[in-house]
Amino acid sequence: STATRGTVPYYNNKLNNKLYSSGNMLTNTGAFDEVSIADGYYSTSFNGSSQYLTVPNTGTDAAFTFDSSFTIEFWVNATNVSSYSSLFCLGTETSGRFYCYIYNGSIQTSFLFSSGSGADTTIGSTTIEANAWYHIAISRSGSSTYNVYLNGVLISTSTRTATVGNGVLNIGANSTNGALFSGYISNFRVVKGTALYTTNFTTPITRLTNITNTSLLTCQSNKNIDNSTANSGLPFVIANNGTTTQVNISPFDTPKSLGNISYRMYSTTSLSIAANPVFSFGTGDFSVEGWFKFNTLPATSLIIDQYVAATTGAGNWKIEVNNLGTVNFYYDGSSVINSSTNLTTGVWYHFAATRVGTGTNNVGLYINAIRVGSATFTGTVGRTDTTILIS
Repeated sequence: STATRGTVPYYNNKLNNKLYSSGNMLTNTGAFDEVSIADGYYSTSFNGSSQYLTVPNTGTDAAFTFDSSFTIEFWVNATNVSSYSSLFCLGTETSGRFYCYIYNGSIQTSFLFSSGSGADTTIGSTTIEANAWYHIAISRSGSSTYNVYLNGVLISTSTRTATVGNGVLNIGANSTNGALFSGYISNFRVVKGTALYTTNFTTPITRLTNITNTSLLTCQSNKNIDNSTANSGLPFVIANNGTTTQVNISPFDTPKSLGNISYRMYSTTSLSIAANPVFSFGTGDFSVEGWFKFNTLPATSLIIDQYVAATTGAGNWKIEVNNLGTVNFYYDGSSVINSSTNLTTGVWYHFAATRVGTGTNNVGLYINAIRVGSATFTGTVGRTDTTILIS
């Protein structure tokens, strides 16, 4: 949730296992679970012994067969670089098979493809280390020039006109479902018809998206899914062999400071923010907003408050929901705005309580951007001596 005074937001987020709110540390009581982060900030974890993903080479134009420009890019963090392991493989051991793997001691990475002549041709090789994130991009411009980039730096260029790809795409395994990878792969994207990189570039610092010509976008969500629509307007169904897991580990640190996170809270759980003058809204404008989803509706469930029960008025305020699903905004101790609609469990709702100006009905309660109640109040809201409680 966020609370604003004027237009300054205070985001609740988790960073390095601590809770902050615009520099004000939050204290948690009881257990709570980190539930979800936006797509793009996850990776797929591979155990190196039984797990890999398979994507069919289907769709309106065989998404993983390339006669001209294409780009394959992803982030990788290998826990073992001392043995041969495949990061991805396009096709079977016939003409057009194309793959990328880790090989040769603990630090060598090579990118190879086969033209069907019976021999592989290495088109890029560079040193990497275990337990570190690297961005890898392979881009072909037109029908012949391959560029291989590591962290945005060109490491190899090769010319070959053969068609690339002749079958399914394996991620984390080779064409025979062997050479299994151990580590994490994040934001795996295939773009057919566009060479995204033709010169050195700054590596992405945020999640990859479903841009034009994207054939596949996976290993970036809390589920094993494809976030593209290349399969005749639908995402590909990805076979999860050996049951890989999706984990909140990625090369990006930004989501937790942008509010793209939610927490599962329980009946004995609460978060509190220490008393601070910034939470006294006085007689001016203010907004308190956030998202919530209830699994059950007991007699009264508090969402957020700054409330001293033994004190009438004096800036006390709180937002709660009752067992009927009615949201109540108490803005002056006992004065209350009740929502005109009842909410249900298991659904995300956006709430906002605001005051704008001093005119009639200047205080409003909103659910999903619809004003569901209002009142007129020009007195003090908020306190300097009381914690904010989220529960």
